[in-house]
Amino acid sequence: MRFVTYRLLIVALVCELTLLGCFYCCGRQGYHVYQRKCERNNELLCSLHNVNHEIEQLEQEVDKWQTDAFYKEKVAREKLQMARKNDLIYFI
Repeated sequence: MRFVTYRLLIVALVCELTLLGCFYCCGRQGYHVYQRKCERNNELLCSLHNVNHEIEQLEQEVDKWQTDAFYKEKVAREKLQMARKNDLIYFI
């Protein structure tokens, strides 16, 4: 009787470990889901880095707009196409 109980415990333990392994690998919150979430997290961190870099560039441009009159003239002529042919710019 004791041997049968011991054997049933071993079989139950093996079944439980097998189910645990299946849930760990293939379950709704399994390892593959964890890997996808880690990949998504890395993508978001990269996107956040790019946005922070863009913010820094825009802040530098705002500083130029506020402090440099020549920069305003340059933007008006190049980006807004307000320059005429053969215009000469004198900066005093």
